[in-house]
Parts: sequence; C-alpha cells; structure tokens
Amino acid sequence: MSKVAISGNASGTGTFTIQAPNSNTDRVLSLPDEAGTVLTSASDQVAGPAFSAYKSGSSQTLTSGVVTRITYESEDFDTNSCFASSTFTPTVAGYYQLNVLTYGLATSGGIDSLEIRLYKNGGLYQILSKIHSSRTSGDYGDLIASGSTVVYSNGTDSWEVYVRSYAGSNISISAGRFYNNFNGCLVRTA
Repeated sequence: MSKVAISGNASGTGTFTIQAPNSNTDRVLSLPDEAGTVLTSASDQVAGPAFSAYKSGSSQTLTSGVVTRITYESEDFDTNSCFASSTFTPTVAGYYQLNVLTYGLATSGGIDSLEIRLYKNGGLYQILSKIHSSRTSGDYGDLIASGSTVVYSNGTDSWEVYVRSYAGSNISISAGRFYNNFNGCLVRTA
C-alpha cells in the first residue's frame, strides 16, 4: 500500500491547514504518479506565448496568381516577444492554435478566389482556406477568407501567412484589425 507523507519545512513558522469544503458528497483527490508541484488557483502558471497582430500601415498589393507573404505592422499583444512583422516564432515547445483573417479588395475587375496559406520554416505547411467568388468576371468585388488550425511547434519553428488570389487585376489587402489579422496562443505544452 502506498503512503502519503506530509513534511514540514524546518525554517518556516506558518501552519498549513487542509480543510474540507461544506459538502455531503465523498470526494477523492488523486495525485499523479510523478514528481512536481501541485498548482492552485493562486499559483504562478507557466505562461505560454500568445500574440495578436494586424495590418495597420498601408494596404498590401497582391498580384493575381502570385503567392505573397503578408506583413502585419501592429500588435494588440505579444506576451513572449515571439512575433515580428510577419513571423511568429514561439519559444515554448507545444501545441498552438493559429487563426488568420484576410480581406481582399479588387482594384478593378472581380476576384475569383482568395487562398490563405500557412508556412512553417519557409515551406508550405497547410492551406487554411480557399474562398471562391460567385460574382461574374468584371464585377468589382471583395472576398474575405479565414482559417484556423492547431499545430505542433518545437519552440524554434517559424510560422508565416501567405495569400494567393486570382483576380482580373491586382487586389489590395486592406489595413485594419478587422480586415487582416493573425493571432495564436499556446494550447498545451509538449
């Protein structure tokens, strides 16, 4: 039979009391079979990287059919200083939720499609979204695409957003938090 031992600290003078709540139900607290510190609601928890960036400068032009990296000039927050211009490089190995929103506006002609691509370490990792227009060719138009995924990152991987559009002419990726943003956070450490 395993035993539970409670050890005091020789240099401390405080008293720690384990107190049961007012309950009529039997409860069991199971300890994990591993060494470590038990966290409470008052404990300092390991903070993982979280960021929210958006396009705030001038709009960015995309040439039809060309895959283009999107830059984000402003941040709402960046808890571990892991985001710079267009690249998220988390410093903690784990699983991350990444979210992208992109709004494209045709300068003339219509937009046939807008595709969001997520790149990892400089190469295509996943196509997050591809939206097709129902407008007829020649219409002025706009498209909005969004995508979300959970990825594993080893703590040194870099993540970037690229967009490809097919349109009658170039399209403009508009500035503004509500038009174009890239954000993410640590869901769970590895």
